[in-house]
Amino acid sequence: MLDIVIGVLLIRHPIGGVLAIALLIGIWLIAVGLVRLVGAFEREQRVWNIVLALLEIAAESVIVSSPPIGFATLALLVGIAFIANGGGGYVRARLDGAFTTPRRRGPSV
Repeated sequence: MLDIVIGVLLIRHPIGGVLAIALLIGIWLIAVGLVRLVGAFEREQRVWNIVLALLEIAAESVIVSSPPIGFATLALLVGIAFIANGGGGYVRARLDGAFTTPRRRGPSV
């Protein structure tokens, strides 16, 4: 039900809707980065995990503070998702044998 409401809002207010989604994704990713930072202290290779978590938080802060960067990032992620979805569908169809032509056999008697 929530997806229907979000879809209607995006159709009704496309610019504001995309801005809201970009900001929500950015805030969500900052929260994920903070969780990773806290979890980095409990893992091996702490320094590496802490550095990665801090880089993630910094990058996501830039996305939230500058909406045009957030839009570009959102467009890039959606594009990558479409490419991955199309590639996965192609591989699945290839494995299922959708691209093979049936062999012709002689006339049935």
